[in-house]
Amino acid sequence: MNILFVDDQPVLKVEHAINHLKTKGIEFSLVVEKSVNSAIRYINTHKNEIDLAFVDLGLPIFNNGEGYAPLEGLYVIDFIYRKNPKVPIIINSSTVIPDEEAYLNDRFPEATIVHVHNLDFEWFEDYVKKLSWMYRLQRKTWSFIL
Repeated sequence: MNILFVDDQPVLKVEHAINHLKTKGIEFSLVVEKSVNSAIRYINTHKNEIDLAFVDLGLPIFNNGEGYAPLEGLYVIDFIYRKNPKVPIIINSSTVIPDEEAYLNDRFPEATIVHVHNLDFEWFEDYVKKLSWMYRLQRKTWSFIL
């Protein structure tokens, strides 16, 4: 399973997530991008390799920290959705989107998007296990079809 983590301050979040998945024996690879631009470059070249994306809403546009805005992460979500609408997205942010449910459903009607304000690792583990199982099933089905 390939996980994209987009956050300008990922150290603690990523470290906790990695340690939790490793202790549960879940296999994964992780890519961390710290700005809107770097995330978009990565998504553009690896759109079919991303199985799960974590996106913070408050991101800088550039890697040097410039261009910070509280909802810049929506550009990343929009880009992921346009490139591969099947990628599940977890918004991992304390930032609140006004009228969030209606906004996300209207803007991304076919997407699986969950907003987690404080990441609960039991929930996270369960979610990743389900995705991992679906991922393996899809890969087995795909190789069977080939």
